[in-house]
Amino acid sequence: TLVDVASFRNGTSTISADGTVEAQSQADLKTQIGAPIASINVAVGDNVSAGQIILQLESSDIQAQLDQVQGQYSSTREATIQKIQDAYLAADGAVHGQIDQLIINTSSPKPQLYSYVIDQQLGNRIREERGGLETIFNSWKPAVNALSATSSDASIQAAIVLSQSGLDKITDLLNDMSKVLSDAANAVTTSNLAAINAMQAIVTGARTSVSSARQTLS
Repeated sequence: TLVDVASFRNGTSTISADGTVEAQSQADLKTQIGAPIASINVAVGDNVSAGQIILQLESSDIQAQLDQVQGQYSSTREATIQKIQDAYLAADGAVHGQIDQLIINTSSPKPQLYSYVIDQQLGNRIREERGGLETIFNSWKPAVNALSATSSDASIQAAIVLSQSGLDKITDLLNDMSKVLSDAANAVTTSNLAAINAMQAIVTGARTSVSSARQTLS
């Protein structure tokens, strides 16, 4: 039946009819995860606004998965911090505990290693490398000591980079020291080989420790 719309605008006319009321628009609800519905917060016909929570899903399984991931993340961070700390201790032991006895000797005007230096440029480079390491240690140690479970990812990453750089510098020094000893072993008399071999063993031990620490941070 056709009717004149204008006659209904003043509220003076009515009409009865059977039909189906349909919304002008509709939206399909989709979730990124599958889970049972825990509660529905609106009823049919309610007005809703953008951002309003209209239903909640069961979250116990999801929360368990989240807790597991967070636990794994925390464990990984703790393990990484421990590797950084171990790397610093390995570096400190290699330099101050091992090779310094060969190149820094307060009881003698000429430390043991320098008695066997043939290439003076190489000897000077070793002195410069060792001096530069002390500057690195002065910034390395505080950075490592400051790490904790609450440290930011950026702080941990910065400590890794600093540790890798320090270990690489120590490796350069050890390689140069090994070169000095190898050259000396080919030039000295048999009676001095025992002393050179003993020093080479110290350098090799320090290099093994440093190399192992460097690999854990790769």
